Amino acid sequence: MVLSQDDEDKILVFVKGQPRTIQDIAIFIGKSWLTADSYVKKIKDKTGLINVKKFRGGTRGALKIVYWNYSESIENDDIRKNLFENIKFGKVKTDFDPFDVYQYAPDNKKKSFIEEYKEVLKSEKQGLIPLLRQVEKELYSFSGNISWINMVEKGKGVVDELRDLFERGVRVKVLCRVDVASLKNIDRLKKLCEEVGGGSVEVRHCRQPLRGFVFDDRMARFVDNKFVKDYKEGELRKNVRIFYDIFDEGWVDWLQKVFWELYRHSIPDKKRLEQLSKVMLS
Repeated sequence: MVLSQDDEDKILVFVKGQPRTIQDIAIFIGKSWLTADSYVKKIKDKTGLINVKKFRGGTRGALKIVYWNYSESIENDDIRKNLFENIKFGKVKTDFDPFDVYQYAPDNKKKSFIEEYKEVLKSEKQGLIPLLRQVEKELYSFSGNISWINMVEKGKGVVDELRDLFERGVRVKVLCRVDVASLKNIDRLKKLCEEVGGGSVEVRHCRQPLRGFVFDDRMARFVDNKFVKDYKEGELRKNVRIFYDIFDEGWVDWLQKVFWELYRHSIPDKKRLEQLSKVMLS
């Protein structure tokens, strides 16, 4: 039986409270002993956050106790705490390198690639449109000024794909700067949603360093742009984008939580725009 993220989270919380037997866990999640035992092994191998001690091995009264692996937990918690602090206090994209997150994801649950380019809003390799087509429920966007809606990918506009996304009822949430430089893009995104009459868009003002997306609870994609003008002559031949894709459930879940933590403490665009309009009219 496939281990769902919900069952994994339940087991981790249950065991963190105090050591549990496999039978305790089986009853708690409503599964058989064999299924619970299989789940525990998968979680142990995947996260290292729990461990198992077997008592009276080889006898009919053998007992498996599942307990919290504090040494591994402390390491993971410290890493993620440090990463979140760096993200939270970053204001521009150069304040944080997405590779700092990418490096911790398992090798078999991530991939990266590089694209050289001349025009900022044109891409031949990034494959954002196919990723948008796979979104079923929610799209989270970490952005600067939502310039990504103006991207043209292999001759096709990303904004055209958004229409289909809204028709499918997808909820889009965006963290970006809400200022005079982003007003046009925000307006374009919201009007498209209104025209379609499906899905939803929520935008909040947040100066943060990440540039990328979380697609449902399935995948995260971040991009790091390197510009020739920012380097000494000869160091960088062309502008490049480095794309980092993460498929690991644990890291995708953590990135969702980072998004929501920033989102909860950010200002809704409507309130921000009300104040901006007064400044622009004065």
